[in-house]
Amino acid sequence: MKFPELENESWNQDLFFFCDITAHLNDLNIQLQIKNQLIFQMCAAVKAFKMKLKLFRSQLSKGEMCHFPTCAQHIPQHKHAELGEKYAKHINLLIEEFDRRLTLSKDDDIQLKLIEDPFSVDPEEVPQDLQLEVIELQCSAVYRNKHRESSLWDFYKSLDDEKYKNLIEVALKTFSIFGSTYICEQTYSIMNMNKNKQCFSLTDDHLEDIMKISTSNMTPEYDKLVAEKRYNISH
Repeated sequence: MKFPELENESWNQDLFFFCDITAHLNDLNIQLQIKNQLIFQMCAAVKAFKMKLKLFRSQLSKGEMCHFPTCAQHIPQHKHAELGEKYAKHINLLIEEFDRRLTLSKDDDIQLKLIEDPFSVDPEEVPQDLQLEVIELQCSAVYRNKHRESSLWDFYKSLDDEKYKNLIEVALKTFSIFGSTYICEQTYSIMNMNKNKQCFSLTDDHLEDIMKISTSNMTPEYDKLVAEKRYNISH
């Protein structure tokens, strides 16, 4: 069976473009679904993608399709300029939508920069209750080295609880930001797979244990658990 609309050359060319831009969007989606990410990493991925979109818009407006392999392969070279200008407008709409939905306020941006790299911020730009702590921190060569050599988790764990209590509190709140629904969706999928008609004997306690094991990064000490297990030998 033939579909008349699929024989339309313009429709096919648009399809090539949407295949390529969807592939780029899928790449971003996969980056945002990586486990154990902090909000900084997600924001960096979105920021990088917005910069890529601006590059795509600029190149397409010039008829360059190097980052759109399907278009480059199937669209004749002499149509790149005309169609590139058309697709650049679509990219611009996508940029506007990203700016509308995924742009941080100035205060949020400053807070994330502060917690990610407290040594690069201007103390006058941070909240007043943090200014003195930030100055003290920036003047410490020991903490500067720890920040450079260790993870953010370990860095903030190493700070003096009394001296930097306000900064630590903001860091903990920032680390707890739930940046993706992927973990929730994964958890519900695990629950649905285990709590079904075939597993009718599972109690709520069993399900809770399964959920803890499935969503935890901890590895059980199997040898220790087996060694502590007592067996009743029947005669």
